[in-house]
Amino acid sequence: MSKTLPMQRLVNEAASRLATAVKTGDMQTAKVTQIMLDSGNDKLNEAMKQLVDVRACKEKLQAKLMKSTGYIRLHSVVLE
Repeated sequence: MSKTLPMQRLVNEAASRLATAVKTGDMQTAKVTQIMLDSGNDKLNEAMKQLVDVRACKEKLQAKLMKSTGYIRLHSVVLE
């Protein structure tokens, strides 16, 4: 997540610069800021994919833990 916030700032800054460049007709700056936007969006998308993967892994591990915890509780009740 720490990578996402700076990337969002980069995208926001590039979008602002792109808007200004388009208004003033500065095509060189518009091209550069478009590249910045593309790069920032690609990195944000990759970070979001990683987040989804981590969440899925977390859910699997939590389910596994709950299953094993239930198994331990069941056996401790039977042993008493």
